[in-house]
Amino acid sequence: HAGVARASWGDTLSRRRIAFILVSIMLGMLLGALDQTVVGTAMPRVIADLNGMQHYAWVTTGYLLASAASTIGSPQIRNRGTLGGNIMNGAPCADTVPPLIALGATVTLSSVDGDRECHLSGFFNRPYATIATGEELLTRIRFPALPPGTKTSFVKLGRRNALSISRLSVAAVVSVDDSGVIIDARIVPGAVHSVWKRVMEAENLLIGRSPSRTLFAEAGRVLSEVVIRETGRRWSTEYKEPVIASLVRRTLENCFADND
Repeated sequence: HAGVARASWGDTLSRRRIAFILVSIMLGMLLGALDQTVVGTAMPRVIADLNGMQHYAWVTTGYLLASAASTIGSPQIRNRGTLGGNIMNGAPCADTVPPLIALGATVTLSSVDGDRECHLSGFFNRPYATIATGEELLTRIRFPALPPGTKTSFVKLGRRNALSISRLSVAAVVSVDDSGVIIDARIVPGAVHSVWKRVMEAENLLIGRSPSRTLFAEAGRVLSEVVIRETGRRWSTEYKEPVIASLVRRTLENCFADND
C-alpha cells in the first residue's frame, strides 16, 4: 500500500507540474499578444510628449526609441515596464537612455513642492543614482521632433538575442543637408561610461563631411580612444576597444542603409 501511495503522490505532483507549465505558457502567450499595451494604473499619464509631430517626424523620432525599447527583455517585461522605470533605475546598461539623450530628452520630476525639469544628459550622478530626491517622481519625458533629413539608428551587443542585458550599445542621430553633407551628429554609447554622455570628438569629426564607410570607421576609432582614455585600461579593454569602434561604424552605416 505504501508503494501505491507514493506512486499516486508522484502522479499528482507530475500533473500539478504539467498544469503549472501549461498555465505559464498560456499566460506568456496572452501577455505576448498584449505587447505594446499599457498595463496598470500607477503609470504617468504622459510618458513622451509627441504632440504636433507630422508623420515624418513621428516615424523618424519614434523609431529610434522604439527600436531600443524592442530589445529589452521579453514581451512580458516590456508589457509591464516603463520608460520611467528604465531611467530611474539608472543601470549603465539601460537600453532606452542612449536614444533619449541622443534625442535631446528632458524629464520632469514632481513632488508636493511642485515640478522641475532637467535635461536627461545631466540627470545621472553615477551608476544607479540620479539627481531625483526621495520625494520626487518622474512624471514626464519630452523630446523635440527631429527635422527632415535626419537619420537614426540603435545597435546593441548582448550575449544572446532575447532577455539580453547590453554589453555595449550605441545610439546615433545624424542630420544631412540637401547636398548630403552631415550638418549635425549625436552619438551616445551605452554601458561604457559610469553615466551616459555624447562623445563630441566623434560627432565633430562627422560634421561638414559626406557619409562614407571610411568616415564612420574613423569616428568609431575616435570614440573608442575617448572611451578608453576616460575609463582607463582594464582586463576587458582588449575586447571592448575594437568592438565599440565597430558598433559605432555599424550604427552610423545603418543610419544611411536606406540609401544603399
